[in-house]
Amino acid sequence: KAFPIDVRRKAQLMWSSARLNAWRKGILFDLTQQWLALKISAGRCAVTGIPFDLIGSLGTARELFGPSLDRKDPTEGYTVENCQVVVWIYNCAKADGTHEDVLRMAKALLETEKAKKRKRQAALRESAALEAENKQERAA
Repeated sequence: KAFPIDVRRKAQLMWSSARLNAWRKGILFDLTQQWLALKISAGRCAVTGIPFDLIGSLGTARELFGPSLDRKDPTEGYTVENCQVVVWIYNCAKADGTHEDVLRMAKALLETEKAKKRKRQAALRESAALEAENKQERAA
C-alpha cells in the first residue's frame, strides 16, 4: 500500500542504518537526523535534481526515486562533508564507484539509444521509399 513517507521517520531510518554501517566499518560518523530530514525535505536529489518519490512503502522495499544516503567518496566516513541525499537509483548505479563512473555509463547509454533511434529512422525512411517505389510501379 502506498502512503506519504514521514520525512522524520525516513531520516531516522536512514540515520540508524548509516550509523550501524559506520560502526561495522569502523569509520567516522557525524550525521544528525535533523540534517537528513532537512536534505529529504529539500525534495530533490542532490546530484540529478530529480524530485524524490515520497509516496511509497517505508519498510524494506526501496523506491527507485526515493531518498538514499550517498557517500561521495565511498572510502570515507558518514560525514556532512562526504554525504548527500540522492535518488536510490543513482546510488545503486554508483555503488562503490565514483560520480564519473555513473557519467561514463550514462553517456554510453545515451549514445547507444541515439544510435538505435538513427537505425530505426533510417529503416523507416527506407521502408517509406520502397513503398513509394512499389506504388509508382503499380500505377504504371
